[in-house]
Amino acid sequence: MVFEGQNVQYEAIIQGSNDVIVDWDMGDGTIYEDALKVFHTYQDSGTYEIAIFVFDENNYAEEYFPIYVMNMNPTILNIMMDETVNEGDAVSFNVQYQDVPMDNISVKWIFPDGVIDGNFAQYTFDDDGEFLISVEVMDDDGGVTMEQRMVTVQNVAPIFTEFALPSQGEQGVALEFTIAATDPGDDTITYTFDFGDGTAMLITQNGNATHKFASGDTFEIVICAKDEDGGETCRTEVIPVSLLEEIEDSGLPGFGFLGVISALGAITLLRRRTH
Repeated sequence: MVFEGQNVQYEAIIQGSNDVIVDWDMGDGTIYEDALKVFHTYQDSGTYEIAIFVFDENNYAEEYFPIYVMNMNPTILNIMMDETVNEGDAVSFNVQYQDVPMDNISVKWIFPDGVIDGNFAQYTFDDDGEFLISVEVMDDDGGVTMEQRMVTVQNVAPIFTEFALPSQGEQGVALEFTIAATDPGDDTITYTFDFGDGTAMLITQNGNATHKFASGDTFEIVICAKDEDGGETCRTEVIPVSLLEEIEDSGLPGFGFLGVISALGAITLLRRRTH
């Protein structure tokens, strides 16, 4: 019994005359002539019959010997992949293997939620964590070799795709904020708004917010998009908010002045005084 792909020596022991010719038929189409010893490699598994023909000037003999050639499992030479990747990235996997030329090889990659066939595979991890990846190499005789690798998938913070803020505001007037972000993985995003005026932080799931500033000033606003795995992206903006101030002037009977003091300067408006 031998294995496919194995180089084996065969020797014919002849009793009687040493002046003989020995020919070999290895049963796989290979013929060796006039050799007491031969080296032969069977390229595929199966049962073969070796025929030995011995003759000299006066005699002739032949013998037949069955030989069983066992299948040899494929050998995985190298697995090419990144062991640390980011969620949401398309990751490439490739395998190099070796087997006897006669065998047809199929490759199967086993991922957390599916199987991809072929030497080369691309896979996208939708969430962070550690994942076990298997590659299976099989020949057409049923020989299988499998190896496994661990892949560490890192979380990636959300990315802002929309950031609509007012450029300025007025005291007591509602301002609209529209924020949107995407996450490279399959994570839920939460938005936080810190308006910088001492009010409680606002938390939303849709990125939309409305806020009134109770006083006039220049406010530093911090807006963040945070995923469920702790990845966070923040952006800081400054918004000037004008202060409304009423000024009474007794010099004009029946009228008063309303002064609007803003970051852009002072604007005086005439207003009729009510009684």
